[in-house]
Amino acid sequence: MKQLIIPFILATFNSATILHVPQDYETIQIGLDTASDGDTVLVAPGTYDETIVIDHDVYLSSYYILNNDVSVIAQTILRGAADSLFVCTIYGDTTIKAEIIGMTFEGGNANPGVVLAEFANLTLKHINIRNYSLTGFYVGNSNIQLESIQIFGQEEIETRGITCFNVTGNLNQVLVQGHQLQDFTSGIRLTSSDLILLHVQVLDNESYSSGAVSIQNSTVQMDQCLVSGNTTA
Repeated sequence: MKQLIIPFILATFNSATILHVPQDYETIQIGLDTASDGDTVLVAPGTYDETIVIDHDVYLSSYYILNNDVSVIAQTILRGAADSLFVCTIYGDTTIKAEIIGMTFEGGNANPGVVLAEFANLTLKHINIRNYSLTGFYVGNSNIQLESIQIFGQEEIETRGITCFNVTGNLNQVLVQGHQLQDFTSGIRLTSSDLILLHVQVLDNESYSSGAVSIQNSTVQMDQCLVSGNTTA
């Protein structure tokens, strides 16, 4: 079966090489640093206590792409150090193309949060973001494609789900739930962006000033979205 799957992955991602973590490379970051443009870093189930930087065109995935087994998403965890500013940064001197599939991100103790993207064409699919403080996903000056994303806040810790500044793209099947923030918006904050939201749910978030969703100087199309159970103190 694997002999059939691996060529399929190569064809799907147009990848010259698949780099296996931890079988061939001890950490995800070593795999990313070794990868050339268009390569795929394939991560086995496990918990990886590290922060990563993606600064060139690369694909990062769990074994989810091998069998579409959703349990693999929760079993493949990238957990930042307690004092890290972020868990995953996607940033390049020029706009880079990156895709991340089938993983859980948690940790990140300070601003800007768990996943930070700047100047990127970024695709995230089948991703969970949890157990963090401040912002779960911050993206600026980028094009994004988010699909099947779950972002969960924590009780008694101030958090925001998504912040976008000068961003284009699509959010499809995205859940933002259980955040609370004293200032500004706790769920999704969109500024100077042009986005399509499809099947997006913003649930049970609490803000002391601006509610669950804030849209400023932006063009946003929403279809079959649900904003419910949110409160303003």
